[in-house]
Amino acid sequence: MTAAQSVVEEIVPVFRPPALTVVGGTHSDEARLLGLIVEAEKLLDVNRHDEALASLEGIWHETKLEPALALRHLLVVSWAEMYAGHLGVAAELLDRADSLVRLPRFDASQRALPPRLPRAERRERR
Repeated sequence: MTAAQSVVEEIVPVFRPPALTVVGGTHSDEARLLGLIVEAEKLLDVNRHDEALASLEGIWHETKLEPALALRHLLVVSWAEMYAGHLGVAAELLDRADSLVRLPRFDASQRALPPRLPRAERRERR
C-alpha cells in the first residue's frame, strides 16, 4: 500500500476533535513530523518523487491530527502521485486538501505555508 492509498482510504476525520486534544509532548511530535514533511518537499524539488512518497509512508495517522501538517502532507503526496502518473489519486488528495482548508477550524494561520522561493531562486541560493 502506498502512502497515497493509505491517505485516500482513511475514514477517520482529518482534524482532531477538541475532546481529543493531546497534552504534553505534542510540540516535539509536531516538529518531528514537520521535519519529515520538509524533507519530502526537498525530495520533490529534486524530482525524487518515489522517495518522497516512501518518506511519508505510515505517518498519515499522526499528521492528520494537526490541520497544517495534514495539508502539507496531502500536498506533497498529491504532487508525487501526479508525477508518478496517478492523476486520479492526486485529484482525490487535492480534493481532501481543499475540504480541509474549508473547515471552520482551519484558520488563516494554518493556511499560510512557509514561504517558498521559486525554483530558480532556490538554485541560486545553494
